[in-house]
Amino acid sequence: MFAFNNNIRLLNSPGDLSLTHNTVVYYTPAPAVMNGLLPAGIGFTFKNTVGGFPFYVGLKVDTVPAGYTFSDVRIYHLTAAGLWVLDDNPFFADSVTRYVSVLTNQLDLPFVAMVDTRKPVVTGGPDSLRKPVVPGVSINDTLVIHDNIANVTWRYKTAKAGVVRRRRHDQGGTLSDTADTIIVTIPGGFLNTDNGARAFFIVSDGVHTDTLVLSRSVISDNCGIVRTVDMKWTPLPVSMVLDSAGARRCSRPSAAAPPGNTTRQQIQAFQMVPERRERGRQGQMG
Repeated sequence: MFAFNNNIRLLNSPGDLSLTHNTVVYYTPAPAVMNGLLPAGIGFTFKNTVGGFPFYVGLKVDTVPAGYTFSDVRIYHLTAAGLWVLDDNPFFADSVTRYVSVLTNQLDLPFVAMVDTRKPVVTGGPDSLRKPVVPGVSINDTLVIHDNIANVTWRYKTAKAGVVRRRRHDQGGTLSDTADTIIVTIPGGFLNTDNGARAFFIVSDGVHTDTLVLSRSVISDNCGIVRTVDMKWTPLPVSMVLDSAGARRCSRPSAAAPPGNTTRQQIQAFQMVPERRERGRQGQMG
């Protein structure tokens, strides 16, 4: 059935032959409570809020705010506490008929088709994500989420870095207010001297999604053992970020005296230095 000049469309779900009597009432939210939401159609409430079988509640999109498209429109509700929440029931958008719909039997709050113009904001976290951490010790991050929608969802995914089949540790939840503090954890078992941990905090208000990278590197006292052969060049690749690039910090006294005039406490080291492009060569020893 349709109401208010076809601006409201109510349809039974497939196979549902039930007949329900109800009354819809035109609803216009006060401008003072819009909080970054822009109307894209009319709003209404049900007079009888007792729901039966779920059915499709559709709203005609008669206008889309400048800078946005039909795909940005969602259905929102205003709670008794004055908080906007996104309808998180199955959502459908028909760009041909210009209806947005939800499959629901929850009728106690107003239905309004709108565009959310504000993205969730995440603040907090560690002072410096570049600072390596101690292996085997769990790491906690405290994050604060702010948004104009009170049911923002968040997910936290972390796993060992450098592992093909990663054992993951996931957390997640839904806010019940427009601001909340979340504490997430990287288990100590994901942090060892061989690998750091990948970690991503994902927040979404149903339209806007943002990802905060919370990955960590770990402190290691070595970057692998390299075997050398007498009188042969041996490349020494560094697989980790060095605490110091100084030559004295990068080497230890050799076990045996090298040939020539070099003593046991000295080592001959050469570094590849990129040449200027105009010389036409890739590099030189120096």
